[in-house]
Amino acid sequence: MKDKLIAALLAFFLGALGIQHFYLKRPTHYGILSIVFCWTYIPALIGLIDGIQLLIMNDREFADKYNGGVQNIGFNYQQAHQQHARPVTSTNVADELRKLHELKECGILTEQEFSEQKRKLLRK
Repeated sequence: MKDKLIAALLAFFLGALGIQHFYLKRPTHYGILSIVFCWTYIPALIGLIDGIQLLIMNDREFADKYNGGVQNIGFNYQQAHQQHARPVTSTNVADELRKLHELKECGILTEQEFSEQKRKLLRK
């Protein structure tokens, strides 16, 4: 899943080479043209504009445009703490595993993240 901040930083610092185009999986010719014409400083200007646009864009727009509508939620400390504080029963574990599987199927969790969370749940 692509991250808005990473894309903006790539645009600001490596925009002259068009790296943000490759990261965001835009049509390849944008990145290639940026590399070919990097000596003109035009791609650097475009990278600066792209970086500003990415920072201004809200998370929902970014998710719709570059992540297929899946929003990067990030880590929520309070929610994680509340989940950890609940007593674990076999039905809770089964429900949590089901939820984790759904998140993996939606593409929100990677296979590795799913395996880690599953291992933690089954250890309790």
